[in-house]
Amino acid sequence: MIDNPTQALTLLDELGIAALDCDNNGRIKNVNHSAQTLFHLFQPSTELIGCRLIEVDGLKSLASLDFSAPFYEGALFKGLFCRVRLKPAKAGGIIYTFEDLTDFYAHDQLRTDVLSMVVHDLRAPISAIKSFAELATQVGPINPQQQVFMDRVQQAVRSANLFLNDLLDMTWIDSGASLDRQPINIGYLVQSTAESLEERAKSHEVSLHISISPDLPVVQGEAHRLERVFTNLITNAIKYSGKGKSVYVTASRASNYVTISVADNGVGISPDHLPLIFDRFYRVPGEERRKEGMGLGLAIVKAIVEKHGGHVEVQSEPGKGSTFMVVLPVEES
Repeated sequence: MIDNPTQALTLLDELGIAALDCDNNGRIKNVNHSAQTLFHLFQPSTELIGCRLIEVDGLKSLASLDFSAPFYEGALFKGLFCRVRLKPAKAGGIIYTFEDLTDFYAHDQLRTDVLSMVVHDLRAPISAIKSFAELATQVGPINPQQQVFMDRVQQAVRSANLFLNDLLDMTWIDSGASLDRQPINIGYLVQSTAESLEERAKSHEVSLHISISPDLPVVQGEAHRLERVFTNLITNAIKYSGKGKSVYVTASRASNYVTISVADNGVGISPDHLPLIFDRFYRVPGEERRKEGMGLGLAIVKAIVEKHGGHVEVQSEPGKGSTFMVVLPVEES
């Protein structure tokens, strides 16, 4: 609660922070110089007092925003991005403070664009390396040592492609792009994704068990994004299970949600690390976990699921395995 709004606006002005003092009806009681500069208010502040936000050019957009929460961050109007905080004044009304983030948003968008361009430009040489490595094994006999070298090249190419895919996913997530929502047969998607990984499971000597409830309802979203989620989770389960172990993929409905579960009986995760596993680039320490990857997979899973209006749950016990559950809302009929 602010006792003296006039003094507060003056102090904020000294810090270069734009601020408005408005009554409960949205009429301006005071405005500091930083706010006049930010919103291009060229008239004297005395002429603004008593005006409603919607009546002032430069402030009209504020009247249409939902400030029901004490914090807002985003576009106030085209070309201006701000972090807005609301504080109640003791005598009544609200003080708005505005932190200009326009340059930050511009630099962040530039970073995203450059990263996306770099990833796309790296695709061509990596594809060429893959193609020539495959060709080298086909055009003539190679000795066992050369075969080992070719296998290592192919593995390096697979790792590079996985990393590039992760970076592309992160740039899409960071861009704030909305989903192109389409109806998805979620049962078929989970089934087909799991079946596509059966050979990988066999190569790791892991048994893959799939159980999909019949007649699952439709889910709205982007199928290839959710396929990425299930691929990441099943691949992780296979990778960390160990020879002779099993991975269980199930999908079922409960109320207005579909739950897709991926369970393994592998190494598990300690309680200390569980809160961190969805952080970007985080990898659980331990000799048994020195696998390929940059620690982006679970961060991507969480972000994509949340964009679909769902959430991810995890249960794990060291030495006994882990269960990841993707919970998605269903399309109401």
